[in-house]
This record gives sequence, structure tokens and C-alpha cells, in this order.
Amino acid sequence: MTFMCWFLAGVLVTRLYERLTRGMMVVIRGYHLHHSLYGVVLVLLAVLLREWVNPAIPAGLAAGVIVQHTFSERRFVFIDRVRA
Repeated sequence: MTFMCWFLAGVLVTRLYERLTRGMMVVIRGYHLHHSLYGVVLVLLAVLLREWVNPAIPAGLAAGVIVQHTFSERRFVFIDRVRA
């Protein structure tokens, strides 16, 4: 139950984030870092902090972020090379 609640929270937060940052990109050295990469960071936090935090919380958020980003981009992507 906890995982699903946090999953839905991740989806909703990502939808809001996408609406607020429409057209903005994080680009580092010619690579576009998609916000689904935040989901990967949350998964790592779930693993590293499992002694102190219920892993379902960051893992659920991460899954929600990644799934929503995949639907909105229509592809599964974390990092893209920016074409000049």
C-alpha cells in the first residue's frame, strides 16, 4: 500500500513538474539530463538509506517519476545527446 501511494505521488509531482518547466532543459556538456534521472537517484537513495527510511517511499516515488516521464516523452530515456 505504501509503495502505491508514493508511486501515485511520484506521478502527480512529475506531471506538475512537467507543466511548470515546459520547454526548459538541464544540459551539461552537450547532454540533456531528463528528469527521469531523478528517479534513478531516488532508487539509489532507497538502497543506501534502507536502514533509516522505508525503501517503499523513495522507490515508489522513483517508479512514479520514471513511468510518468516515459508516458510524456513516449520513450524510456534518461540522458540524450543535444544536437547542435
